[in-house]
Order: sequence, then structure tokens, then C-alpha cells
Amino acid sequence: MEKIMVISMIIIITMGFTFNIYAEDNSAIMKEISIELVMNYDLEDDKREELQNNLKKFIDSGIDGKTLLETLKEEDFDVFEDILNKIEQLLDDNYSSDHINELLANGKIIETNFNSIENVESTNEKPSKEREIIFYDDFSDSTSGWENRDGNRFGLNYIDGEYEVKHKQFSSGRVSLPIRLERGLNHYSITVDAKLYSGSGSYGITINLINSDKNRADFIIINESNNKSFWLIINREVVKKINISNYVEKNKYNQLKLVQNNNKSKFYIDGDLIIEYDIPKMNKNSKVGLFTCTSNKKEKPTVRFDNYKLTNLDPSNIKDNKNSELSSDKYNTRQLRVNADYRVDLTNMRPATGEMYWVPSNKLGMPNTTIEELKELKGKPKKLQEEIDVLYEALAYIQVSEMESGSGNIAIYDDNKNRRWQFPAPAEFAIKENRANCVGITNVVNNLLKDDYEEIGGAWYHRSFIIGNRKGGHVVNYIKHNNKYYIFDALGYIHERDTYSSPENGETYHKGHKHGCIHEIVNNSNGEPKFKPYVESWRFYNENMAFMVLVPMDRFPIMGSSTASHNHDTDIFISDRSNLDKIMKIYDNPEDPQVLIEEEVSVDPPQEYEDYMPYNSM
Repeated sequence: MEKIMVISMIIIITMGFTFNIYAEDNSAIMKEISIELVMNYDLEDDKREELQNNLKKFIDSGIDGKTLLETLKEEDFDVFEDILNKIEQLLDDNYSSDHINELLANGKIIETNFNSIENVESTNEKPSKEREIIFYDDFSDSTSGWENRDGNRFGLNYIDGEYEVKHKQFSSGRVSLPIRLERGLNHYSITVDAKLYSGSGSYGITINLINSDKNRADFIIINESNNKSFWLIINREVVKKINISNYVEKNKYNQLKLVQNNNKSKFYIDGDLIIEYDIPKMNKNSKVGLFTCTSNKKEKPTVRFDNYKLTNLDPSNIKDNKNSELSSDKYNTRQLRVNADYRVDLTNMRPATGEMYWVPSNKLGMPNTTIEELKELKGKPKKLQEEIDVLYEALAYIQVSEMESGSGNIAIYDDNKNRRWQFPAPAEFAIKENRANCVGITNVVNNLLKDDYEEIGGAWYHRSFIIGNRKGGHVVNYIKHNNKYYIFDALGYIHERDTYSSPENGETYHKGHKHGCIHEIVNNSNGEPKFKPYVESWRFYNENMAFMVLVPMDRFPIMGSSTASHNHDTDIFISDRSNLDKIMKIYDNPEDPQVLIEEEVSVDPPQEYEDYMPYNSM
């Protein structure tokens, strides 16, 4: 009798305790669990309260409370705590509640060998049939692909195993993930740890991003002493503001999580659901990444991020292995190798010019458009530009379209000024005609990759009119990516020329086969590019080079020269549309007196090109 009375008192006391904590929660299962915690385990009040809060969170996430209750009754505390820790791990890693409930019901949740993120990265094992980690970065490797530069508006840098965005002016910034979302990936999650390190400002996740001028959806935390709120911004307009002062604190990490299913989104902070919403328009082939913004002109923010993870949540769209190689028969061409992996030091290659590296084109991003898909877009400039996002795809298109070599420069004389102007073929014209020369193919590549990299343009050299007998010049492509320059001759991918270019094997770089190879320019200790090795490699075979410049334009400008005889009085001209101040001279022959002169073009463009940019505005 006494035992029954004691138990009754315990139940009454426990139920009172439960009602106090969970007055807002009427779940009978939580009441039963609270009683069982008192009955089964001798725990301190704060430990019991912690368990109750965790159990409520799990049940709210869809975990079966009845199964948890039965497990609680049957297991020792240590085992039960291990089970709860396992559930928390699986929920954090985006396993479905249905899957977890099945494991619980069958008593297999502990014995199942699930890998943590770190184990997945090191073992290349796929953790589950229900999700796939597409990208994970703890920012311990400063070459993992995020933008790394020190600009006037903000600095982007890897610091102490974190990724830092430091604002220097009143501005906003978007840092896109090094990879694009794979086509057809409509159900995924993004998690990242984020904190306001110093200053005052905003930070969060950005999705649905094409470039800074197109539709996007940003998820921002405003972290200030007087305004701790969550802002949902869609296409530059604030849709929702929510107070989150109980979460954020300066220089303290919060985990941000976005779950995206087609256009339906859920956003979490530290595991708590903050908002659900629909995005009116989802951009195809968009980017995801990080967002930061200044809030006032006095206090510039420095924001740090860690543990960025992109996870595929669609079981029907999971590859056999997270780090598996892409199918070579779907992506490879005669030269391109989608799974190529090398970085060849060219210092001692012929000619020995100094430190410079040969890297595969996938160094600038992996493709997600197959060669068959590219073939279907042959001759369609607009669709190609929408579809092609990385250098690999642009070079693959040149090859699979079997583009031919042909001069696209049209010369027009200005007799009044004694000028001979050359109008390069516009990218769209070259694509439709499926032929190009060096400047035409430079325009094609730059047009296809417009807005996809930090900077794109052409490296142009001209031979001297007074040194040696060879005249003329040549244009190749360059791309600035992650604060490094990559230079390559895209003409080497033209159909009848590709046999003279090396395949991406990391072995056959030599005279006659280096054309088309991607040259990675090394930065010095000040972060400045050292172009001398590349210039010297060209001068080895073009000894009378007069100059070499980088022209940062997606369409190469009109070029011209004096029509006088080729002597020391001959000048080289460039259209005033080029903005000479932005052109970087990386070589100037001291023996040659030629200078590059910026001048207005006073003749009409050729009829063939007058409907294309930039000629249609002349």
C-alpha cells in the first residue's frame, strides 16, 4: 500500500512538473515520456529537462513518440542516450523521419553504421540511399574553390579554417558556391555555420542566383544590438521580417539551414524552423552560396563562415557515389578529360621560362552539360550561353560542333585618317557560321562564359614592324578565377587544329602540342600575377613580339594600324570603346617604339556584322 502511494505521489509531482514546462504542449505522449523519465532514471532536474526538450524537438520533427516511449521503458539510460544522440545526428544529416522511425522500430538504429561528414569525405562512402552530400567544405584547404581576393569593396579569404568576408565599403556581396547546382536537382539542403565576427551587418545564404543583376532569393540574419531580425528577400524586395533576438549574438556561430523542394523553402536557425515560403520563380541552372551586407556606413562588418554543406535530398537523383567520376563517354572529347587531375610544373619544360603550371580545364569548374546535349545546341548562340557555365563546356562545344578555322576579320579603310580598321567577327556570327579565327574564337568563349567568372578577356600580342620579318599578331583567352589568371589558346580546339593540341593527360605538353593547354599563372608573395613565364614562352617562338596586353572585355574591340608602309612610323590602334585604362600591359619590347593608341572609329561597321553587338550601337 505504501509503495502504491509513493508511486502515485511521484506521478502527481511529475505530471505537475510536465505541465509547467510544456503548458503549450498537449501531447499525451510527452506526458507519458516525462513520467517514464522519473520512473526509470535517477537524473538531476536540469538533465531531465534537457532530455525532455530534446525529445519534444524530435517528436515535432516527425519521430514516432510511441516507439521512443517503448525504447525508454526497455533500455538502460546509457543505451537510450546513445539512441537519442544517433537520432540527432541523423536529423542533422537530413535523414527522413520515416527512415529513422523504421530503424527505431526494428531496433537497428545503434548497430547501423552511419558515417559522419568527415568519414564520408575520407572514405568516399555514400552515407545513405536517402541523401547524398554533394559538397562539403570546412575551409581548412585554401584552394577548395571559393573566391579569394582582396578588393576595394571587400576582402575574401580563408583564415584559421574559416571563410571570411570583410567589408571595406558600404556594400553587399554574394559569394557563389564553387560548383553550380546539377541540372534536375530540385530537392536539396544547405547548411552553414555563420557569425558576425566584428562590425555591424547582415549575413546568410543566397540561392536562385544567376548573377548580381538577375532574380534571386536571399536569406539574411541582421545581427545588430538593436535590430536582431531575420529578413527574407526575394528579387530584391523584403518579403518577411521575423524577430530572432533569442538566437543571434555577435561573434557566436549559428547554424543556418535551408531545405529547398522545387520552389518550396524552409529556413532554420540552430535546428528551429523560422519560416516556410514559396519562391515565385526558380531560375534554371542557378547558383547558391553566401550573402553578406553592410547595415550602416560607420561599422563595416566582417563575417565568418564554416562547415558549408550542400546535400541532395532526392533519392531518385543520387549518383552511385558522392565522389564518383563523371562518365567519360558523356563528357570527354579528343582533348578534354572530365576526370583529369594534374598540375604540371612547366618551369623546366622547353622553353624553361620560370614557374607556371599546366592544369586541366575542369580546374575552373566541372561540367554538367554532356557532349550530346551540346551537339543539339549547335548554332544557337542564346541557348548555348544559357546552358554553358564553365570553361570545360565552352571548349567541348567548340570541338563537338566541329567548328572550322576561317578569318572573321573584315578590314575597312578610313582614307581620311589613313587607317586600316579590322572588325572581329561577333561571337553570335561565329557560332552561326561555325567558323572562327583567333579573335573570333576568343569572342565565342568569352560570350559563352559571360558572368560566369570573376573576369574574362583576351591576351593580345602584336609583332614588331621593325624587328624581324614576321608581321601580325594573335589573340588568346584569359580567365580570372579565384584570384588567379588562366591563359589558353582556344584556337587549338578548332576542328582541323585540335590534332596539334595535347589531350589533358598531364604528359604531352611540348612544342606543337601546348596550344589549347590551360596555363595557371602563379601569384607572387603580394598576390600579384607573375605573367613573365607565359610571355617568355611565346617570345621563344615569336622573338619579334612588340607587346602583349590583357583586354578585359567579353567582346574584343576593333583593332587598326596605319596604312603606311611597315616601318617604325606604323602605329597600332584600338577602338576607344575598349577603355585603355583597364588594359593591362604585361610585356613591352624596349627595342620597339610602337605604342598602343586609343582612337575613335569613324567608319561604319561591315554589313555582315551591323546587327550584332557592339556594332549595332555604332
